[in-house]
Order: sequence, then structure tokens, then C-alpha cells
Amino acid sequence: MSRSAKATKKTTKKTATKTAATAATAAATAAAPAPAPATATAAPAAATATAATAAATAAAATATAAATATATAAAAAATTAATAETAPAATAATAAAAAAAVDIP
Repeated sequence: MSRSAKATKKTTKKTATKTAATAATAAATAAAPAPAPATATAAPAAATATAATAAATAAAATATAAATATATAAAAAATTAATAETAPAATAATAAAAAAAVDIP
């Protein structure tokens, strides 16, 4: 066999091997499931997290408003009760002072 025939045979064999390897790689790539893009996966997760944060913020605002209203109502009730308790005594003291002032010669 001549050198040129040997070289052609060797080149043909290498080409066939490379072609087979390329075909195997292409088949493996086609068979593998396409990975989901990171943004497609991350975007719904971020939207869910944002919605959860918004819900938590709204719940906290509602709880704060309710606690403030309750505390304000309790303070108003305490003030009213204290005024109701002290008003008669203050009125009596004022009347006694006025009477004493009138009795002074």
C-alpha cells in the first residue's frame, strides 16, 4: 500500500471517529432535558417573596392600628374614670373654700 493510500485510510478513520463522537454528543445533548433559565425560575420566587412581604407588612400595620386604637380607648376610659372619681371631691373642696372665705370677717 502506498503512502498516500495509507494516509487517506488513516484520515478516513480519524474522520469517521470524529463524526461518531460528534453524533454521540449531539444525541446526548438532544436527550438531555433543557435546563430552565435561572430568571424563569427566580422571577416567580421573587414575586412570591414580594407578595409575602407585602402581606406581612399589611398584617403588621393592621395589628399596630388595632393596638393603638385599643390603647387610646383604654387611656380615654381611665381619664374619664379618674375625672369622675375626683370631680366630686374637687367640687366639695372648692365649695368648702368658698364657704370659708365668706365666713372670714
